Amino acid sequence: MACTVAGCSSRLGVLTENNENVSFHRFPADVDLKKLWVKNVRKGDEWKPTQYTRICSLHFDKSCFREGYGRKTLHSYAVPTIFPNQPLSRRPKLPTKRKLIPKYGETSAARKDEQRLHGSLPKMDRTTQTENIGETAIDTKLRKATRLVEHYKVIATRRGRKLKNLQRNFCRLKKKNTDLVTIIQALNEKLEDENVTVLKNSLGTDPVVSRYLMKSQGASLPKEYPEEIKKFALTLHFLSPKAYCFVRDAFDTVLPHPKTLSRWYQSVECKPGFTTESFEILKMRCQNSNKVIYGALTMDEIAIRKQLQWDGTKYHGHIDIGTEVVGDDLPLATEALTFMLTCINESWKIPIGYFLINGVSGQQKKNLVEQAIRLLIEHGITVVSLTFDGTAANAAMATQLGCDLNPDNLRSTFRVDYHEVAILYDPCHNIKLVRNALGEKHTLLDADNQVISWHFLNMLQNLQVEEGLHAANKLSAAHIQYEKQKMKVKLATQLLSNSVADALEFCHEMQIPAFENCEATIKFIKHFNNLFDILNSRSLLSKGYKKPLNVHNILKAREKLQEIDEYIDGLKLSDGTFIVKSRKKTGFVGFKICIRSVLFIYEKYISNTNPYLSYLPVYKLSQDHIEVFFGAIRSLGGFNNNPSAKAFMTAYKKLLVHAEFKISRNGNCLPLEDIRILHTAKKQYIQALNQTTERFKMLDGSTEGQATVNFRKEMIADHDYIPDPNILTEYSENIIAYIAGYIVKKIRNQILCEHCYQALVTDENKSFLIRVKDKGGLIKASNDVIRICKYTEKVFRQYLRTNGASKVGLPNIIQKITMDVFEICGGTDAFSELITHSYDNCVLNNHLHLIIKSIVDFYLIIRVHHESKKASIPKGENVRNFYNKLVLFKGL
Repeated sequence: MACTVAGCSSRLGVLTENNENVSFHRFPADVDLKKLWVKNVRKGDEWKPTQYTRICSLHFDKSCFREGYGRKTLHSYAVPTIFPNQPLSRRPKLPTKRKLIPKYGETSAARKDEQRLHGSLPKMDRTTQTENIGETAIDTKLRKATRLVEHYKVIATRRGRKLKNLQRNFCRLKKKNTDLVTIIQALNEKLEDENVTVLKNSLGTDPVVSRYLMKSQGASLPKEYPEEIKKFALTLHFLSPKAYCFVRDAFDTVLPHPKTLSRWYQSVECKPGFTTESFEILKMRCQNSNKVIYGALTMDEIAIRKQLQWDGTKYHGHIDIGTEVVGDDLPLATEALTFMLTCINESWKIPIGYFLINGVSGQQKKNLVEQAIRLLIEHGITVVSLTFDGTAANAAMATQLGCDLNPDNLRSTFRVDYHEVAILYDPCHNIKLVRNALGEKHTLLDADNQVISWHFLNMLQNLQVEEGLHAANKLSAAHIQYEKQKMKVKLATQLLSNSVADALEFCHEMQIPAFENCEATIKFIKHFNNLFDILNSRSLLSKGYKKPLNVHNILKAREKLQEIDEYIDGLKLSDGTFIVKSRKKTGFVGFKICIRSVLFIYEKYISNTNPYLSYLPVYKLSQDHIEVFFGAIRSLGGFNNNPSAKAFMTAYKKLLVHAEFKISRNGNCLPLEDIRILHTAKKQYIQALNQTTERFKMLDGSTEGQATVNFRKEMIADHDYIPDPNILTEYSENIIAYIAGYIVKKIRNQILCEHCYQALVTDENKSFLIRVKDKGGLIKASNDVIRICKYTEKVFRQYLRTNGASKVGLPNIIQKITMDVFEICGGTDAFSELITHSYDNCVLNNHLHLIIKSIVDFYLIIRVHHESKKASIPKGENVRNFYNKLVLFKGL
């Protein structure tokens, strides 16, 4: 390392002539001070020091160094001024005596400092100085004075900048304060005094906002968190830890730290076995309730990964039924048998225990069930039913409990300490097993030896694909090729539904040859649809068999249940074997058990003189609630469908704590919700029509100049309007008429002109599909609306064949189709009763034209959505779910 000053020979580790150690110093980081150093070194205008450039201590005055640090360190204002070996031409120029002009931003204090500095300089006579003092002493004092001047200039510049920034901030705050005062004055003028008081009270009572205001005012916060904040914090952290941290930061950390929440979780152990905390909550619930609580007990297994994990204190992953037996010889658990209680006369549910198992016998399950029921009874809960799926171990458990599963002598109840409990096979599992039996055997026989065939369902799907229109059902290739997706309940319920039965009946009435003799299949589908509706009932606002059992519908429901019970007894395989005695009996016998158990519960708790329940929501007896609980456990692990034993235990604890705080308010029951798909349409035509409707004028009803609706036969010829058209079959025309009624319903909700609406509807019905589907509430579209929809379908098919499904929904294609259909219909006598009415409006807002365009728009939106959905359906078999399960559970 060497000194960068020209002419200086100082080197690292080499002593000077006076045997002094030389220290080396890098250039300062301060920009202004660094420029001063570079200027004094005088190595050229373009020279710039690097991070490795050093200047030795010989070029600094002694006053530039700090004392007492054990090594030579420079003051922050130090500047190199001693250059004995540098040529005079390179030495710093001495400052001339001139008046200093202050820069912009310099303060009066800085100027006083500079004047004080100049006043402190010694007044020297040049002659005396030349005679008594050498040139070196003069240079040293002048350089020192120059260094101080430059230093105070830097300070003055900085203070000037700071002052300017403070002035700007002051102006901004003043302006902002003025704006806020204006807003507050405006609010005080607009809001009434009562509303202002309500707002203040609402903010003051909220615990989170109250704590936030207290902390912002500098007040001390109480150490104990209110119950409302605990509920809010646990719920939000349960739903999303990231969202909780964001809200906590936004409210200035008035919410508890996540580690505090972890300590709250640690207070709940949730070890394998029956959960003590759950029963304590149930006991408190019963003590604080003024009525008897009736519950449905549900049990099911969730698959877990065979994995041994160490948490720092013990291992997790071995089988554990709550006995705390530890040993390396125990096998690893593959399932978690979970029990859950769902309240029937209130809206909540809670898990009461789980057991880590690797296969369990019917006798062991029987012991666990009896223990669970006894614990629930001891804590004040009346157990009404026990629900499980139809595995062999569960069937053995039911037999051990005292039930009889023989179809000839069914007994669907058992006793635990003089308390009678009904068993139910889960209806969702039953409907899947019934679907599987029909799909695998292809043909079944009813009591009259009529054929129930899978072939009709397959033919209906092929017909809908060929025609491109569905007969008001959700049947698809996935419903027919269900083998890779057997666990999806919706594929079974949508297949065995009234909509599919109505579609088969519609095809049969149209005398399509492929659907001859399908009456037995229609009856089979409708029976199991009605049975599933009864077993899935939950809301008193529902209609038909979907309404819960009560005193008003029990006669009709009991008659239907008994009819279906007898119908199941008469079902046979193609070889004549009764299906309830075959290897495919589980789903059918399960439904028979459900029928008997539901009627037993109704008779015991509702139909007596002092009813305990006002109605029976059978849906609360199903396994859906524990399946939703399992879904929540998987979601807490990142939607991991194969959690480990430790992950299951952690998720179980979080859900239980979450349920504990939810149950005290509204419960933790997750009701089944219907999700509707809303279609959006262009509204400019309807808006234009409404804007030109005279709401307060009465039409005289004159029929003068009106013509009867009579489409000329020569105008019906397809080739007059559409080149190479697609000919609509009778099947397609019936479906188009059904869609037209839906379009009229959508337009009716938005149109204001009563005259136009009357032209859209009729009381006549010529459609087979509408006659089959109508239960008294369907709207029947007029012949003019149906005719426009048919023209739209023909033009749409033409563009679909030419452009493909991916482009037919583009805005320019939709506009072209609309214009083509309007050109066809505009020249006819469609809606002839609106001709006189259209004279009341201007040409641009003609109601006749706007009605036609609205119908075309709604129809095209429905068809484009349908074609888009068809294009997204996988062409081959759907095997992803199948292979996913195969990989996860291989070797278990």
